Amino acid sequence: MGIQAEALLGLLAGQAGDAPAANALQGFLASNYLESQLPPTRDRYLRLVERFQALFPGIPVSLARAPGRINLIGEHTDYNGLPVFPFAIHRDLAAAFGPREDGRVVLHNLDPAYPPREFRLQTAIPPYATGDWGNYLKAAARRPLHPASAA
Repeated sequence: MGIQAEALLGLLAGQAGDAPAANALQGFLASNYLESQLPPTRDRYLRLVERFQALFPGIPVSLARAPGRINLIGEHTDYNGLPVFPFAIHRDLAAAFGPREDGRVVLHNLDPAYPPREFRLQTAIPPYATGDWGNYLKAAARRPLHPASAA
């Protein structure tokens, strides 16, 4: 669900607003965070949405969260066909995003240690240098060379 950044900022700050959007936001937070985590989490999402609004004014914003995970059995076993036991932890990645019409992905991180990155969606997306944070998103955005064989 995309919502104007100003409205989302108001909801995160606890101001009354659109009831369906407020319910969706409350459901998102309650289903992903413990009650004790909600005040700092709201602050974190406020900073995230404020930065999005400053960089992309007027673009409807959506929020997503990806929990961190660890593999109890170890690394390198899953792609070698062996069993793994991954489970989520309370650390996570939070993202604000909005639609674009030009096929570009523009990445900004709240942490200045990670410089902005930008790439075009296409079949072959060349990676950044080894270890660059932008490669995690490039890998997720890659499309298979032969869509019929991807099934």
